[in-house]
Amino acid sequence: QVKQAVYKPLAGGATVRRVEPDDLADERLSALAAAPVLFQEQVEGVALRVYVVAGKVAAAAEIRSSELDYRRGEESVERAALTRDEAAMARRAAAACGMAFSGVDLMRGPRGPVVLECNPSPMFAVFEDKTGADVSGPLAALLLAERQEQFAQLISAESAKPITTARGEAMRAVDTFRFAAATARTLTGETVPLDARSAGVGKLGFVLRVPIGGVGAI
Repeated sequence: QVKQAVYKPLAGGATVRRVEPDDLADERLSALAAAPVLFQEQVEGVALRVYVVAGKVAAAAEIRSSELDYRRGEESVERAALTRDEAAMARRAAAACGMAFSGVDLMRGPRGPVVLECNPSPMFAVFEDKTGADVSGPLAALLLAERQEQFAQLISAESAKPITTARGEAMRAVDTFRFAAATARTLTGETVPLDARSAGVGKLGFVLRVPIGGVGAI
């Protein structure tokens, strides 16, 4: 028997809400045919977001909020150290859903960790920003690794290189993308003295380096 239940749409990003008596009226329930939702028991505890990439935990964050759904108001988002059971549960959940990349939501409560859901396309830029964790690096490596042989064949066909050499180049591309993803978080900028001219004596110019996202180059 469930004491309190919550619901959220299966898609669309709307936040979680508690099930109230009015929600169980025939008129409301009949609307589910056009807009299905997920019902589940409300679980108390500390929310954990675990990013699983290729069967491994890439990063985890502990999210504290007084709201039912932390997306309506996060009080703190910090990197989390998972227990062995929590990490194993997140990996098993992603595998059970057939997801090579997933944001697994766990609740760390008095009865142990509980899986809430596995997100197939979770946001992660904000979590990287707030925790310093690296999700995009392992994800980029996964996406490249899945097509590594295809890239190698293309390199070999285009430049007449031996396939072993082409495979080495494709593998190096994976490392390059991983390095670039990590480096983008460490770029801060620089200051430059402006005293080469009299008006600049005692003054400094500064440059801020801000990543703008992915680019394509030929």
